[in-house]
Amino acid sequence: MNAGLAKQGVYNKLTQKRITALADIRNKAAMVNGMSAPKLMSKTCFAVFVNLWKRTSRNGRKGNLDADRVRAYWRSYLDTLPPESPVRDEEYIAEGWGDSAEMADELGALIAAGTKTATCSALWEYEAEGSSLPETGLKTIVLDGNDEPLCIVETTGVEVRPYDKVDARFAYEEGEGDRSLEYWREAHWRFFSRTLPNIGKEPATDMPLVCERFRVVYR
Repeated sequence: MNAGLAKQGVYNKLTQKRITALADIRNKAAMVNGMSAPKLMSKTCFAVFVNLWKRTSRNGRKGNLDADRVRAYWRSYLDTLPPESPVRDEEYIAEGWGDSAEMADELGALIAAGTKTATCSALWEYEAEGSSLPETGLKTIVLDGNDEPLCIVETTGVEVRPYDKVDARFAYEEGEGDRSLEYWREAHWRFFSRTLPNIGKEPATDMPLVCERFRVVYR
């Protein structure tokens, strides 16, 4: 199915790779076919897919995506931009953050408030799914535990660090708990202890983490 859609120009090869990797994790990628376009989610292409596995706050929670609602939210964001804005030709993803609806609510609220401006995930998860790392400029519609849009964030930086090399500044930017490095280490160790066994891994002090920073661009 993905190959056929790619031939029709519904999404590019990178997007096809991401959707294929996510197919068995999130009730298949949620697709809404629009007119042919070379980029996912451009102004003439309304292919929507949900990525619910990446990063500390994006692992494995399944929801009931309302693609029309997500698409309308993206359009409301585009309405705030100049007609010539290059954002209109960019791809985006829509996702709830966390491995439960409760976690999606909690983290989504922190993101929308501007408290949480960073997140991370195990590099092993990307490798297990054959997916590319997020890139600077990526737009993400943050969903709550009911898959309702809360805000849109833009990735501002990505780097890979071992778990034991994450510093206090990054822990603070993650915005969770008391924002200390000690809290960050304890909370993330618990999280990875829950999620990594799904790909046959266990947490380790030197496990490589994809550390991502972002900013809210619309809410």
